[in-house]
Amino acid sequence: MVAGWTGLLSLGHVGFYGIGAYVYAFRGVAPLRRPPAVPRGRRHGGIVTGAVGSLVGAVSLRLRGDYLAMVTLAFAEIVRNLAISLDRPVNLTGGVNGILNLDMPSIAGFEFREMGAYYYLIWGLALGILAALSRLRRSRIGRAWLAIREDEVAAGSMGVSVFGYKLLAFASSAVLAGMAGSVFAAWQGPCSPESFTIQQTAILYAMLVVSGAAGMPGIVVGAAALTILPEWLRDYGVYRMLLFGVLLVLVMRYRPQGFFAAVPRRSRGAGGGPGPAPARAG
Repeated sequence: MVAGWTGLLSLGHVGFYGIGAYVYAFRGVAPLRRPPAVPRGRRHGGIVTGAVGSLVGAVSLRLRGDYLAMVTLAFAEIVRNLAISLDRPVNLTGGVNGILNLDMPSIAGFEFREMGAYYYLIWGLALGILAALSRLRRSRIGRAWLAIREDEVAAGSMGVSVFGYKLLAFASSAVLAGMAGSVFAAWQGPCSPESFTIQQTAILYAMLVVSGAAGMPGIVVGAAALTILPEWLRDYGVYRMLLFGVLLVLVMRYRPQGFFAAVPRRSRGAGGGPGPAPARAG
């Protein structure tokens, strides 16, 4: 929604991911009434991250390009450093150790305790979100986002509220990031700041670059490929990340639109070759 459809370069979604995880770990609205390292309750992170995303977007979306990227990246680092520092004078986040012994997630009384159950939970959530996004892209909102990506001035002249739709994309994606963070915290068990570093942002955008940011089937395949590929490269030891980086550079050089993105067909003439060039005015 942010990078592919609206054309915004935001590097702060790992911050919303971390907020969603910590919100899941906190107990109710008064964490001071319990030992932070032993949470008993849970709360969905989507609502909180949506509110935070709206506040951050209201300030940062007035910037463009590299400036927006720097501000959102700073936000992600602020979230991580707060998670480390809020262990004194009152221990809220557990510091570098994080919050341990999280409650198991449950739906209608069924607790997800086995790895197989988490597998179906994560896939169910992912497929549900993809189905919703597929319908959203074909809606009026999705068309407005695509119009903003192509030309903000033209979209605004046609009556599209450019800032409003940008803020909607930013806040909606923050909700999804918070939901993913909540599921991640429940699956991992402990919730610690080391899980929400700039490396996670780099991996996320590598998936976007490799797969093509605007196509959802490509995103699924690209995410799977960049999850499996580093495991295949483990046999190369210290050269693992070097090879990984070289492969990403090759993709950006020869497939800048994304490795799994559809390439538009060129019009062909009667002889099978490229069609004639358009006539120039004058």
